[in-house]
Amino acid sequence: MFINMKAFNKLCVLALACLALVACDKHDKLDDLVFVGKMAPTVYWSVASTTVSAGDSVGFDAQYYTTGESPVSHCEVWYNVMEIEAKEVTSAALPSVAYTVTSTIETERRISTRIYDYAHNEGWLEDFGVNSMGDTTYFQPTYHFSAKFPTSTTLSTIQWSDLGWDSTLVDMYYGKGFMQAFKDSVEVLLKGSYGFGRDEAKGYNKVLANKHWADYKSIYVSKGGDERVFRTQYTDSMIDPQTTLYVYFFKDSILPDAVDSAYLNMEFGDLIYDGNAYKISYKRSYKLDAQLHCVDEEGTAGLSLPVTIELN
Repeated sequence: MFINMKAFNKLCVLALACLALVACDKHDKLDDLVFVGKMAPTVYWSVASTTVSAGDSVGFDAQYYTTGESPVSHCEVWYNVMEIEAKEVTSAALPSVAYTVTSTIETERRISTRIYDYAHNEGWLEDFGVNSMGDTTYFQPTYHFSAKFPTSTTLSTIQWSDLGWDSTLVDMYYGKGFMQAFKDSVEVLLKGSYGFGRDEAKGYNKVLANKHWADYKSIYVSKGGDERVFRTQYTDSMIDPQTTLYVYFFKDSILPDAVDSAYLNMEFGDLIYDGNAYKISYKRSYKLDAQLHCVDEEGTAGLSLPVTIELN
């Protein structure tokens, strides 16, 4: 019997397709393995201000609705607490060095926690009127309410700047040992890599020392030294042919004992004083990353976009 091979091939392809469909229907485990979650309520909010004083309440407006089977039970405000520490100190007494240490660190001091609840109220239902068909069949019932949530007075900003200097406060805010470490760092900038080589005849980088000549003079005079002695005994000068100005530099390859001692006798407060104020500051402030949760009677929650609240 003659067989049309083209028709036979088409029949084979059709038969295989039917078998594949039957196999998928009987053996596909997708429906057994995947669970579709419950529809969560939808919620939006806006806050009255993103900056408030610690201890004051934060006002907000909220709107929510649900398309799920379970009605809304209540709303919740959640927030975490972030601490921001900002520090800055400058060797203001030595303009040629101008050494500054700055630091800003953010730390989560409390994870996100439920702060306040707001029970659902049918009185919050918004009135949209009726549609063109004379009923409300196509309108999604939406609820709107205004409320506040609290903040804590313990999260007030602490700020210390240009108010004088106190070693106790420096140790508290910057850590013990910071003052000496700061002074050592400035000395390295003044002298170069030989800043701590006191066992090597107080060696120093002469190029750097000459660059900071004016600051060395200020240090020496501030500790009771005679400026005339500093100029005549320890330093020399020459005229720069390009600028026609005097350039001052140290005579010897070893920093004079009197000049070296003057720096060693400087206090941390001497280094950071610019003649008017002590250039040191510390600020510890807090912010909240807040979010509104809308929870139905089965515990399924819809989340709003987060809002950052800065406290002062």
